[in-house]
Amino acid sequence: MVLNKVTRVRTLFRNRMSLGSLCLCLLTAFVPDCTYAVTESHSAPDTIIISTVKVPPLAYMEGGKVTGVAVDITTEALNRLNQPFEIRIYPPARAQVLMQSGEVDATFPFMKTTVREEFAEYPEESLIEHPTVFFARKGEGIRFDGDFKKLSPYTFAIIRGSSYSNKFVDAMEKKLITKIIQVTDQRQVVRMLMNRRVDIVVGTRISLAHRIKQMGYAESIEVLSPQLDVNSKGYLVFSKKSSAKHLLPELDRVLREMKLDGSYQAIMRRYDLL
Repeated sequence: MVLNKVTRVRTLFRNRMSLGSLCLCLLTAFVPDCTYAVTESHSAPDTIIISTVKVPPLAYMEGGKVTGVAVDITTEALNRLNQPFEIRIYPPARAQVLMQSGEVDATFPFMKTTVREEFAEYPEESLIEHPTVFFARKGEGIRFDGDFKKLSPYTFAIIRGSSYSNKFVDAMEKKLITKIIQVTDQRQVVRMLMNRRVDIVVGTRISLAHRIKQMGYAESIEVLSPQLDVNSKGYLVFSKKSSAKHLLPELDRVLREMKLDGSYQAIMRRYDLL
């Protein structure tokens, strides 16, 4: 009698153990391999912060969004790299300070200078070319062959606080050009030119030409040759304090691709720059 009870207990115990083992095996079969998951997963790249300045049509606000030809080129390049980014507009001086401190990862369009190379890493490929040129009224017979002395009789308009070609600044310092009126914005210099208050205005071929066309004076104003800059290229540059500077080789690659496959030119045409 006692032996039969003991036998029944042992049998019941063995059956429960078998059921437990089966449940454990089934559960284990549906538990993911955590070590494998961690090893194979790839975290998304950090969003990089890019500063720019308000210079239509390169970069400006429209409908609450940052847009412009340089913005579109940058967007296409970084999208090809699957790199998240955010573009913010700052005043020029502030944008440069943020680059120096590393508070932003990158900026554009940045011209290459010795001072800027101390805190910025430059790619080989430029983002855009925006040379400084002279603009004059058509039919006035004003010509420029590179000799600033020949322009000394004329009155110039420039925008206060803007930076200009070293050649033009040198001509002013040497008193080759002395009749200069400073104003606050592009609209003012264009109006002064068309109202015959000045003879020549100074600005970038892309930006000021865009403003002239926007104001309806494209057929009345011409660009004088030659341009004032030897190196007039603007770059997407990275702060030396940013870890994102490792993107430079890949940025060069995609910018070259864009110029070869026609997408770069398509963006330029979208803004009537080709």
